[in-house]
Amino acid sequence: MRTPWKRSSFTALLLAAIAVTDVTAQREPETHFGLWLGGGIGGGWREGVAGPAGYLRIGGTPAEKLLIGAEVLVWTKTEDLLPNKKQINIMATALFYPLYPNTTFGSEFFLKAGAGLGIAEAELGAFSNQTGFGAAFGVGYDIRIDPNIFVTPNVDLLLQTISGETMTSILLTIGLGGH
Repeated sequence: MRTPWKRSSFTALLLAAIAVTDVTAQREPETHFGLWLGGGIGGGWREGVAGPAGYLRIGGTPAEKLLIGAEVLVWTKTEDLLPNKKQINIMATALFYPLYPNTTFGSEFFLKAGAGLGIAEAELGAFSNQTGFGAAFGVGYDIRIDPNIFVTPNVDLLLQTISGETMTSILLTIGLGGH
């Protein structure tokens, strides 16, 4: 036997689902065009050691499913007597939206890849001569909060090869961006 509160809870859930479906159906389709930019903060891990991470991105939109630009990814940790050990990649980056456009949820999943300069910093305020190849691969999800403003959680694999040594970090960040 159903109790009145179970029936009213089911009715409330049903009405809420109808209301959400109606609101998402009325959303304008998202558009990728022109200049885009973003930045975010979070954390990262390398060899079991955690530290803060962040990124800055800027670029253009040659196609609605493809964004091309420049990105700076930074991961840092404190190591023994070296207070500012950093892993920095400055690179050309492409963001590919394989499911675009997706107007159902007002959000967009993307895949990311980039390659460029990798820098390891081991002294306060000055780059060391430790430079080499840097690359990053990642996934993200743009969650629309305004027609052209997105909150974007990201997961990135940051790679560097400097003087024959390969360093790998995993970054979890959340940022704000606009198209």
